Amino acid sequence: MVTKIVNRALTLIILAVIFYSCDFIIPGNSGTPDFSQVPELEPVIINVDSIIRTVHKIGNLEFPYAENEYDIISHTGFSFVFNDAHKQSDWVVYMLCRERIANPVTKRKDNFRPDPAVKTGTATAADYKGSGYDRGHLVPSADMLWSQVAMDESFFFSNMSPHLATFHQAGGIWYKLEDLVKIWAMEYDTLYIVAGAALKQGIRGSIGKNNVSVPEYFYKVILNYTVNRIEGIGFIMPHEKVRSGNPVWNYAVSIDSVQNFTGINFFHKLPDVQEEYIESRLCESCWIWEKPKK
Repeated sequence: MVTKIVNRALTLIILAVIFYSCDFIIPGNSGTPDFSQVPELEPVIINVDSIIRTVHKIGNLEFPYAENEYDIISHTGFSFVFNDAHKQSDWVVYMLCRERIANPVTKRKDNFRPDPAVKTGTATAADYKGSGYDRGHLVPSADMLWSQVAMDESFFFSNMSPHLATFHQAGGIWYKLEDLVKIWAMEYDTLYIVAGAALKQGIRGSIGKNNVSVPEYFYKVILNYTVNRIEGIGFIMPHEKVRSGNPVWNYAVSIDSVQNFTGINFFHKLPDVQEEYIESRLCESCWIWEKPKK
């Protein structure tokens, strides 16, 4: 795609010079260009890397494509599209930056409750009681410490999905990924994050009177889109206890892979050249995988 864009740009530039320069028009010849007088053109050099690496101001960059934008519900710290058939969100999105992590103003306060913004109704605490599954955050409450309101809203059931305790509690692979994302935010500053259950890849049953689906897989995609750094990465995680010693990077994939797995079009607002570059590649060495030593 990049090659096609470069070739097309070169063609347009050359044609523009030939047909629109007054130097090449013969008087009294109805403006017909005399190609014999066209001088040899200097080669036009287009720095494709500069196109890829240029940051644009894009509103709601983190939002995946939604057929109906009115389906997107926004709270103080995150936005989402709710799937009523599964009683959980297809995706949740939020922005995380160094300043928000470094300046907490509140502490975790468990306040699980239905989300009044979802008119069709979310799950309730009763759905999870005795089910064998935890109320698992999609947007971590630990990422909402920068605002009391954002913290409270992160406990809406629109932000919950049934999680095995061994999956999302300390030591679980989902927990490890959440912790790693905070390290990245401190290191790289601004991250755009999308997370959710891969509901199209199957469920293992449901819980409660509201029939809350229990997913087989969860995903997360992360975009760092700043002046100094443009990079993306995705993760697909089976909903299971992590095998001993299995590191987070074993689940890393390209964003395109997550897109194909979920059917969700991530970061569609990026310019086409950037979207293809960012989403098609997986650069494990572009990310740190351990907390930097002081």
